[in-house]
Amino acid sequence: MDENKDSDLLSEMEELDEQMEQDSLETDLQESAESLQENQMEQAQKSQQKASSKMQKIKSSLQKMQQSMCSCSMMEMGEIIEKTIRRLLIFSDMHERSSKKFNKDPFIILQEQIAIFEGINLTLKKLFETPMIILVVGPKFLYDANFTSSTYRELFQYVNDAKSAKVGNYLDDIQKGVNLMIYDLMQASGNMQQGGGSGSMQSLMQSLQQMGQQQLAMNMMSQQLMMQMSQDGKMSREMRGQAQKLASDEQRLAENLKRILQNDPEAQKQTSAINKIIDDLESISHDLKRGRLNNALIEKQERILSRLLDAQKSIHKREFSKKRKAELSDIEDWELPEEIKLKFDKMRQKALLNEDYKEFPKEYQELIREYLKLLNEKAE
Repeated sequence: MDENKDSDLLSEMEELDEQMEQDSLETDLQESAESLQENQMEQAQKSQQKASSKMQKIKSSLQKMQQSMCSCSMMEMGEIIEKTIRRLLIFSDMHERSSKKFNKDPFIILQEQIAIFEGINLTLKKLFETPMIILVVGPKFLYDANFTSSTYRELFQYVNDAKSAKVGNYLDDIQKGVNLMIYDLMQASGNMQQGGGSGSMQSLMQSLQQMGQQQLAMNMMSQQLMMQMSQDGKMSREMRGQAQKLASDEQRLAENLKRILQNDPEAQKQTSAINKIIDDLESISHDLKRGRLNNALIEKQERILSRLLDAQKSIHKREFSKKRKAELSDIEDWELPEEIKLKFDKMRQKALLNEDYKEFPKEYQELIREYLKLLNEKAE
């Protein structure tokens, strides 16, 4: 503890130490041990009760000090986060003004950009001097900080190679990265004031389930389109229109995931997994816009659906573990009979699609009905 900042706590610790000496806790424990050795159970019990009462007082005092330290620590981290936000806002403004000066020659703004980069690095170094801060800012901030730093390094390497065509893109990405870091810290600060994350596990679960339904419908539409394609892999005009719509739907799903990742602390615990889904969605959208439909794209769509289901399982597991702590099962793993698996799959597909498919466009509804019909025939 710091003698200046923690002087009150140090005084309390010294008082507690003195009290422990006066209470003769060690003597009570020694007497209890000796009585037990001499088989004097009644005397040992009295000594133990005295010791227990004194220990309870010590525990209570330590808990009060712990709460006080936690409160001070949270206040300190809150102040550090606020300072970091203010500094990053300054660097964001400096970067924006510097970027506006760029025309064709990146060397005009290179010195300014290096200074801003070093300033951001020093700010982050100062932030992480408090070890517990990592538990407050969350993985989303770390991802955005890494993205910003990597983009800066790529920019400097690009300029060093005497290239300039993509400098504008790098500058835009850096601006986005710095602003996202600011937003992440503002959200972390808000969560601290509210006493924890404001995101609801149940709400996130529902969002992911709905997205899973949408992705499943789009997977089936892509498969149908692929079956309709001619042997040379070309699409008709009508099919290209459907592919364009699919591309828009996949991109919309990516944007919705980005919003969830930005605003939901629960989602931010799965930043890496969700970002992989977003990358795949945007890649699929890009390919469909250009009329590229092949087995690789279908596999990518299936992978997205699988990852969405994995994310749901992960959230459910966390929610369940909160409700059922310290409960262990003695039942060993066992294999489900095949007919039970088939019935379960049938029920799952009906639960997944049957209730909500009418919300989809007509072309999706028809396809889903056909899909359900096939599933029912298979299960029977």
